[in-house]
Amino acid sequence: MVVFVTAGGTGGHIFPGLALYEELVRRGHEVLFVGSSADRVRFESIERLGNRFVGFRVQQLYRRKIWKNFSGLLLFIRAVRAARALIKSFSPDVCVGMGGFASAPLILACKLKGIPYCIAEQNAIPGRANRFLALWASAVFLNMRQAFDGFKGRIRERCHITGNPVRPGFGAVSQREARQRMGLVPKGFVLGVTGGSQGARAINSAMASFARKHRKITLLWSSGKAGYAEVTEACAGLENVFVHAFVEDMAAFLSASDLVVSRAGATSLSELASCSVPSVLIPYPWAADDHQTRNARAWEAAEAAIVVPEGADFGERLENTINDLVKKPQRLEMMRKAAGRLHDATSLGRMADLVEGSGRSRRGSEEG
Repeated sequence: MVVFVTAGGTGGHIFPGLALYEELVRRGHEVLFVGSSADRVRFESIERLGNRFVGFRVQQLYRRKIWKNFSGLLLFIRAVRAARALIKSFSPDVCVGMGGFASAPLILACKLKGIPYCIAEQNAIPGRANRFLALWASAVFLNMRQAFDGFKGRIRERCHITGNPVRPGFGAVSQREARQRMGLVPKGFVLGVTGGSQGARAINSAMASFARKHRKITLLWSSGKAGYAEVTEACAGLENVFVHAFVEDMAAFLSASDLVVSRAGATSLSELASCSVPSVLIPYPWAADDHQTRNARAWEAAEAAIVVPEGADFGERLENTINDLVKKPQRLEMMRKAAGRLHDATSLGRMADLVEGSGRSRRGSEEG
C-alpha cells in the first residue's frame, strides 16, 4: 500500500506525523512524508528522511492581516499543482493529514483527484480547516472527546477517538538515564521549561527572572531558536540553567524533569502524559478559537496540571505556582500519576489500523 503522510509548520504537527510514518513503514507500506520545504532545515528528524520527504514551498495565511496573504495564496496554488503531480507519480492509496498549514495543499489535491484521506484533529476545539475537510474525509482522528462537539451530522459517524500518537521512546527512559543524556547531574529538582518547538517569549522572560531568584532549582530549558540568544544573555553566569535552542530528544528532556512549564499544544500534552510528567500550563493566548485554553483546562480537570494564563502579574503568578508545587512533593506525585493516566499507548496502532482500512477500501473499489 502507498501512503502519504502530510504535516508541517510546527513540531506539534510534524512529530505525531513522524510517529505514524514510522509505524506504517514498520508494517511494510511504502510511505512518503509531505510537508513544507522549510521543515527540512528546521527539523533534523525531517532531514533524516532523505528522499522519503517531499517539501512544498508554502507560507501560513493570516486571518486578520488579509493584505499579507497575496503571496501566500500564489504559493498555495503552486503547491496544489505540485501535489497533483506527486499523486500522479506515486498513485497513493490513502493520504493522512496530521495538521499544519503545510498539509492543506496535498489534502485538497487528494480531494480533487479522488484519493481517500484521513485527518487528525488534536485539539479540544476543531479548527476551521478541519471542520471543512472533514466533510469528505474517510476518517477523522480525535485526540480529545470534547472535539466531537465541533462536528455535525453524519461526520460524527466517521470520527474516531484515537488519541495523539507520540514518537517511540517516550516514557521508556528512566529519570537517571534521561538526566545523563541531557548532561545533568542525577540528583536535585529539575524544572523543564519549553514554549513548544518555536519557543515563547513570555515564558522565556518570566523564567529568566525565576532562574536568577531560585538557584537551587535546575532549569532545563528549550528556548526556541528565536529566543536562544536573549535567554542565554539573561541567564549568563547562572550554573543552574541549561539552555537549548531546540531539543530533538524530548523523551529525555521530559523524563529528566520533575515538573515542566509548557504551552498547551496537543502534542506537548500527549508527550507529557506519555512520560507521566506534571506540568504548569501557559496557554498560547492567540491560538485559533483559544483552543490551548480548552486543552489546558481539560488537563487541569484531570489533576495533571495547573493552568497559569498570561496577563497581569503573569511572572509573579507563575513563580508562586512553581514554588508552591516544589514544596509539595506529594501533590507532584499525585499529578504525575494523573498525567500518566491520560496517556493511551494504543493510539498509534489504532490510527494506523484506520489508515490501512481507508486504503484497502479504495483498492477494493478499484478491483471491484
